[in-house]
Amino acid sequence: MALFKRNLDRNSDVFQEKRLIFFRIITVVSIVTSLTVILITQRNYIMEAETPPIQRCYYYDEFGNYIHGSRLMYNCPEPVVVKTEDSLIMTFEYNYFGSGNGYNGLSGTGMTGYQYRKVDTGGSKIRVEVRYTDDNIIEYYRLQEISNYYADDYTKDESISDFDKAFTLVNQTLVSNYYEVIIETEFGSEDIIQNKKNFRLTGVIDGVSDITDFPFHDFSADEPDYETEYRVEYELAEENTYEFKFYEDVPSRDSYSIESKYEGFVSNIFSGYRIYFENEQTDLGENMYSSQMYNFTINSWDNTSSYVRKYYQSLWDYDFTNLKETELSVLTEKNYISLENSQNEITSSYDVDNYNGFTFFEYNYKTCLLYETDYGYLIEEYGNDGIKDESELSSTIGEIGHVNSGPDDNIIGFDNQTHLFYEDAPMFDYNPIFKYLLLLTE
Repeated sequence: MALFKRNLDRNSDVFQEKRLIFFRIITVVSIVTSLTVILITQRNYIMEAETPPIQRCYYYDEFGNYIHGSRLMYNCPEPVVVKTEDSLIMTFEYNYFGSGNGYNGLSGTGMTGYQYRKVDTGGSKIRVEVRYTDDNIIEYYRLQEISNYYADDYTKDESISDFDKAFTLVNQTLVSNYYEVIIETEFGSEDIIQNKKNFRLTGVIDGVSDITDFPFHDFSADEPDYETEYRVEYELAEENTYEFKFYEDVPSRDSYSIESKYEGFVSNIFSGYRIYFENEQTDLGENMYSSQMYNFTINSWDNTSSYVRKYYQSLWDYDFTNLKETELSVLTEKNYISLENSQNEITSSYDVDNYNGFTFFEYNYKTCLLYETDYGYLIEEYGNDGIKDESELSSTIGEIGHVNSGPDDNIIGFDNQTHLFYEDAPMFDYNPIFKYLLLLTE
């Protein structure tokens, strides 16, 4: 009996130790599970209540070339991508989120004769095709766009004081707008020719039966609505330095320049590369003048670049950091200086952070998220407008009715002269003309 009792006491100690271990394991698992649930709950809360919506997306190819920016607000479509050795085709589809109230000012007078118009439903489809040289410089860029929407036309009884009751729906029209731009660049041994053609058809409904029907128009036999051409003459001035002259023509208006619009040089300097050019100063009277000066420097030794633009009586100075293992440059500081008043200077600094393999940075007072994709790079732009779900989304009033009202026109300059630096892009980029001239200096 005494032996049995000693064994029982000894086994009791073992059982108690095992129960304590088991209890500790259960406690740890419970704590981990609770923390996990809390973290998931916090993440979901932040995603739903604190993370602002994606306002736009910007798409770049694998070589850092700007391709396209969201045509409509609150749209970040996954593109359909077709890649070959020397070309890239990306197709995007967008939804228009009507405001549900207010009138967008797209007067129907020219089409239906009615005074007020509202657009609540619509969509756009865009196809971008680029072709490259052997050095991955874009030599052919073609954007095709079709935007469809239902336009509700109203009359207004000015005698009714209640705003919401003063309007009467009198007509609904299916509208389809077509737009196309082609930019072709030919690189020669002594000159570069860059030609841009714009085509458009507005208010057309032929061949479109619904807002989800997106047949592209064939402009091959049409004369362009507007056409511009840059002729760039360049020559080797000294070792690794090329001087150039820009001539701007408007063939669609039978206008051809004799005097150069810009003159400058591209050089491979000790610390990297430099582009400098300016146009002649034009006196506008009353101590005002119009002049433009550009100075862009890539410092290879410290992985940074800078860009200075002088326009009228103002100077903009930008500093960039070049992201490692990419062809992309992020803005880190921007300075505005008044040349009339040296005390009028504004400096803005922007942080670039890396977290979990993503790059965060600021652009135009908005937060951007950059990450790699199968086709290149995608930038998501987030705003702070307090919208939490799709039911609250509201496109900019009337934006679908304005042909190519997205960022592409601001960045590449579809409706005016060819842009030489893509200043309005989240990532700094510049015209293929300069990419080619820089290549010559290597």
